[in-house]
Amino acid sequence: MKLDDAREFYYFFTGKTSEIVRQLALAGIAVIWIFKIGQNQIPSELLLPLYLIAVTLVLDFLQYFVAATIWGVFSRHQEILCEKEKKEKEEEREKAKASKGVPLYIRLRGGIKSSSAKVGDSTAAQVAESDEDVPFEFIAYRALNWPGIAFFYLKAVSLITAYWFLFDFIYPKMLK
Repeated sequence: MKLDDAREFYYFFTGKTSEIVRQLALAGIAVIWIFKIGQNQIPSELLLPLYLIAVTLVLDFLQYFVAATIWGVFSRHQEILCEKEKKEKEEEREKAKASKGVPLYIRLRGGIKSSSAKVGDSTAAQVAESDEDVPFEFIAYRALNWPGIAFFYLKAVSLITAYWFLFDFIYPKMLK
């Protein structure tokens, strides 16, 4: 098994879990609505499950909202760094092109400053053009995922707790 396969399984199952949590939360609200007393009064025993279900839905929203915000800010920051690096490389290429006709030994002795000149190359321009298609890579810190993961588990715990109290209310009524 490859790491990418394991990651795909993780993404699939967390996405599916989120869908199921949402559906169960809405179903829980429907069940609570069935047990309302009179016009719009909910039994006091069902208020805690109702609040927990509301918390579950808020946590579900926050999981995606916070993760999207974090990754959006992070990717924009990386985009700015990439643009800066591209600009620096372009300036380096321009310097290399300007020194194209000057012999290598003059460039190496300091006659023309070029950070891209290497021993064995006939011109600095060849070196500067060789890395033109290299993609910008960066490291994404694991901590960027922690808020989303925390919201994911908190919403599951919140829903399980809500259903525990909901079941605690309904089960005695079923035995009668």
